[in-house]
Amino acid sequence: MAITNPLWAYPIAVVDDGGMAAANVSPLIAAIREAPQRPIRIITHTDETGRVFNCSFFEDEPAMRGFLDWYGVNALSPDGEYHHCLKSAAAETVPSPASLLFATGTKVLADTRFGEYQLGMAVRYTAWQPHSTEMFEEAAVEAAADEFEERIAACMQERGVTYFGRLLMTDAVGTVLTAVRYGSIDDARRGSALSRELMSTELSRWFRPAPPTVFGTALRVLEV
Repeated sequence: MAITNPLWAYPIAVVDDGGMAAANVSPLIAAIREAPQRPIRIITHTDETGRVFNCSFFEDEPAMRGFLDWYGVNALSPDGEYHHCLKSAAAETVPSPASLLFATGTKVLADTRFGEYQLGMAVRYTAWQPHSTEMFEEAAVEAAADEFEERIAACMQERGVTYFGRLLMTDAVGTVLTAVRYGSIDDARRGSALSRELMSTELSRWFRPAPPTVFGTALRVLEV
């Protein structure tokens, strides 16, 4: 899984909607669908300022790495064949491969998501940075445990937060990535504050403070 930073002014993972965005990016989307390594699904989100970002899912890590390399050369590079497709979509400037990504996840530790995914749902993505290798290993086990999830779910229910579970992953450099589903941005804000209060002892033991976080509302899904 790869999550980009909120760098786009409008959705770029679109096809055949009759709008300007689809017309601008259609050559790029067609090329992605023919690329040797590509995502299987792209979810478009908007953050609270109106900027757009994507969460892309892949069959495996080599497919993700291969696609990101292809995308960097063919779309993000000023010399890329499809760079022109992104120029008007950038909120400021077309990102570089280094600035594009918010986080990636390559290994699933736990997946408690439930219910049918709906447009309009909110997701909070957080890239937790462990204090040490030992804390990473401890968090990877304990944060994925059923008891940990049960405490979160019970708290959300008691406080009236619409909660649809979480995806917990790690990446190759020792980050713990969470993607937590909520009914709305308000639910996501309230639920995040409640869970951090509930799990404050564990979170402060395992992770550095103020982890990078982005909240998004799902706008559309593109099956690649």
